[in-house]
Amino acid sequence: MSLALHQTLRYNYNQLPAGNKRFEVEQNTLGGDFGGEASDLDDSSYKAYESGTSYSDSFESDGDRVDEPEVELVGEMIQKELDRLLDSSFWSLEDDFDSSSDHDLNNDMDYDKYGNKKYPLFNPQTDMRNPILIKGLVFPSRDILKDAVKQYGRINRVVTKLTRNDKLRVKAVCAPSCPWTLWASKLNPKDPMDRSWQIKTLVNHHKCSKVMKNKNITSKWMARHYLHKFQVDPNYSLTSLQNDIRVDFGTIVSRTKCMRAKIRALELVQGNHKAQYANIYDYLLELRRSNPGTTTICKLDCRLFQRLYICLEACKSGWLTGCRRILGLDGCWLKGYYGGHLLAAVGVDANDCIYPVAFAVVESENKQSWFWFLELLQRDLEIDNSYNICFMFDKQKGLIEAISLLFPNAEARNCARHLYNNFKNIEGFRGQVMRLTYWKAAKATFPRQFEETMFEMRSLSESAEAWLCDKDPRTWSRAHFSTRCKSDLLLNNNSECFNKIILEARDKPILTMLEIIRRKVMTSLVSMREATEKYPRPLCPRIQKKLSEIVSQSNNIWLIYAGNEKYEVDCGLGNKYVVDLLNSSCSCRKWDLSGIPCKHVVSCMQLLAVSPETYVNTSYTVSTQLNIYSHLINPVKGPMQWEHVRDMEPILPPIIRRPPERPKQTRRKEIDEVIKSGSKLSKTGQQANCSKSGKLGHNTRTCKGIVGGNQMASQSSSLQNLNKATSMDNTSSQPPLTQQSSNLRANFRAKLPFKRKSIL
Repeated sequence: MSLALHQTLRYNYNQLPAGNKRFEVEQNTLGGDFGGEASDLDDSSYKAYESGTSYSDSFESDGDRVDEPEVELVGEMIQKELDRLLDSSFWSLEDDFDSSSDHDLNNDMDYDKYGNKKYPLFNPQTDMRNPILIKGLVFPSRDILKDAVKQYGRINRVVTKLTRNDKLRVKAVCAPSCPWTLWASKLNPKDPMDRSWQIKTLVNHHKCSKVMKNKNITSKWMARHYLHKFQVDPNYSLTSLQNDIRVDFGTIVSRTKCMRAKIRALELVQGNHKAQYANIYDYLLELRRSNPGTTTICKLDCRLFQRLYICLEACKSGWLTGCRRILGLDGCWLKGYYGGHLLAAVGVDANDCIYPVAFAVVESENKQSWFWFLELLQRDLEIDNSYNICFMFDKQKGLIEAISLLFPNAEARNCARHLYNNFKNIEGFRGQVMRLTYWKAAKATFPRQFEETMFEMRSLSESAEAWLCDKDPRTWSRAHFSTRCKSDLLLNNNSECFNKIILEARDKPILTMLEIIRRKVMTSLVSMREATEKYPRPLCPRIQKKLSEIVSQSNNIWLIYAGNEKYEVDCGLGNKYVVDLLNSSCSCRKWDLSGIPCKHVVSCMQLLAVSPETYVNTSYTVSTQLNIYSHLINPVKGPMQWEHVRDMEPILPPIIRRPPERPKQTRRKEIDEVIKSGSKLSKTGQQANCSKSGKLGHNTRTCKGIVGGNQMASQSSSLQNLNKATSMDNTSSQPPLTQQSSNLRANFRAKLPFKRKSIL
């Protein structure tokens, strides 16, 4: 067997300094192969290897034949030596051949100029959760060092303080009786570019006890540490925050500190109320860029924010495409730091669901703000002739005047629910009979039915009938509604539903609030479109359900055909109605008002064997619904990607306008809205009767009495009887009557309990 491998091993230790030895292996392949049986390696070749001489000199050559040692044993010996050198501190294959690996990038050791590992490095991403402080530990900056010292105190339940904190050194100590001390300074003070700090001195043992109240747990740190919980749940309670800190760190924190932490965390999650006004121009520019055709108008008062109007292109186009010409107008107050009101215009789609059209943020609800909002809305919705437009509102302040000026020919309806709330609050207008009679008058569909109901109201209370007659019946009764907009709505529930949907946004900063509203409208349009595509029948589900109920009511009706597609429908007891299929009209006016056939019309269709769905107005069909929701809102980029408007000065927040009382966060409910859970009925709305003074409006506990703030009813009555008796006794010979009565009053006052001064 021939050997075709020439291998030379040089192992130079004496020529290099310690710690920087080199091991070189030169391998030269001359060609050929080797094989055969292995022979034992003699001692001379191993001694030659250890002495540092050339390994090839130990072979004997005899012509073409070379005496080969055993190849496998030689390879094993070389491998052992390589393993020993590779395991040493001055050689690392990973350092030389894999320097771009993730392990090398996250290496937690500092290197000297020769590439040797010198000091451990502190990694804030992995080590800050539970920092282990050792002498020689290097920190990327002084701030990270201070954060690590404070976190060390939180984890170990000790109060670490920074007694020295300057640009040259930092000293941290524990309690006065504890020897724990830390000194740190810059790693390279002469290098201004190196901001690394190193622990130079550390006495790392404690003699102090664990604390239950740690000053290192601040509200700022709590806000950042539990930020993820506030991102998931903005209503994360203070009690839950206290319990989490007690479980995680064994520390007790006060409720006020938790409140400050929650305020800070919500500012990080939702944004700052004041700072967001400066970014309004950037947001409106991004909104117009992502949704071309969108109207955004901001009105200022000497750089102070006053009003903001937004009408998205998708909402505007959808309303013009297929919605009926009825708009609900309403405003709600904002709960944020700067207050204000949100005005909204809400339409009705083909399924009788809400369809937001436009909204605006204004300073308050008044004639000027409503006029400004409706003027912009008139321009966006291209309302040149207001004859076919209907507005539903709650008689807000200044709204009636604004509608009469901008839309003189429009139909104006008042919410019958709000009108009834005003009606029942008048003394003598309460009771179930009055309530049923009122709603019967509001739901009457033709004039004679309305007049009969008002006659019933007059028999119950003439003052109640006179109060209702002062209100224009065209604004609250279906008998006087116009049939142009094909809607018989009595309530402004669409606007109330919109206010309920955006309830969570009303206490947020302005841009956060606008983005929440936009996202809710965007997702609503998409969900309604997807649901509409799954409708199996030609009518929308709600309209189909109404029509099915009307069909079930069309029994026991007799009709007579009168020619020209006209019918005389007899419902018994003298109730006869005229149906005109050609003009889509019925004398009960229900079909005329809503566009949905009434039971009289359905009976005629059953006679003709025609489906009632064919006579339903096209405003309720699925095709109309698809046309409405074919316009979708495009997504908007985040604040970090908004284009900055440099030509405009930043907007300043408005002047804070707050009432003297504490602002309310919930709506004031009516008496009949309050429902108490439990086995007992609620006494809300009932007047209490005081057993002490005998007066209404308060109870014994809150009674203030008459004289001295604590006089009883019995004492007051006895004193009155005494005065009456003395005034009737004219023949008495006692001249100082006033003096006797005054003495008697003084005796009564002496018997009354007196108020003691509070010790606190």
